[in-house]
Amino acid sequence: MRYIRFTNIRGTRPTNPFIQALGLVIGIVLFIGAVLLGGLVIAALMGFLLVAGLILYVRIWWLTRKAGSQQQKEDSFVEAEYQVVEPSSTDDQQH
Repeated sequence: MRYIRFTNIRGTRPTNPFIQALGLVIGIVLFIGAVLLGGLVIAALMGFLLVAGLILYVRIWWLTRKAGSQQQKEDSFVEAEYQVVEPSSTDDQQH
């Protein structure tokens, strides 16, 4: 089994405990920064999708409400002219 060994530029691990602690602190800060930045990006994306979905929902609701009110106006009264046509004796002979 191969092991990965971290080394510095010269090829050896630093022996100074202060440098090791500083590297650990920098690594932790970078990790926390990456997690926070990722959370911020995810929150912004979810916020954008929420606002876009809300706008789409309101737009569809508005159009269906508008179409429903127009249909009610049209269904309430029909204006037409008509003429009563009585069957004639020639119509019976043609069939």
